[in-house]
Amino acid sequence: MSQDGLGGFHQHTAAIGSLLTSLYRVGSASGRSGSDDPSPGITSIRAVMEQLDTSGLTNVISLDRDHGQVLCQTKCSLENLAQVVHDHGWWPHLPASHLDTTVGAAVLSGLIPVDRVSWVEVLTSQGQITRCQPDRLPPDSLVLTVCLKLER
Repeated sequence: MSQDGLGGFHQHTAAIGSLLTSLYRVGSASGRSGSDDPSPGITSIRAVMEQLDTSGLTNVISLDRDHGQVLCQTKCSLENLAQVVHDHGWWPHLPASHLDTTVGAAVLSGLIPVDRVSWVEVLTSQGQITRCQPDRLPPDSLVLTVCLKLER
């Protein structure tokens, strides 16, 4: 992690690579629809969740000062997010009583209001990473990245 608390896109790419490698490792050819099917061959993200390598998804990726947005990984703690955002002169508007919660859990549970979330990226059981609104998550998907709106 860099000195300013940002993990950066290189770290994020490596973490996604480790996650996808673990997803395809637990998949099976019999779950695929054919030999040309690029999906990992799993029926459910929830069913293989314990076997997925999400250990690298703990950082703030970037802070866009021009647009007032912060991009962070799902397992980043609210405490880490608040510190990084504050260190860069922004106000995170995060629930102080839940700083030990992860960003992904806070978004999914409503601790971070939907209107503060620009978008989320999720991993589907087909092995696709897709961007969507937090209130329109595909069923049985894993939140990877969250883009939050900030205020000065």
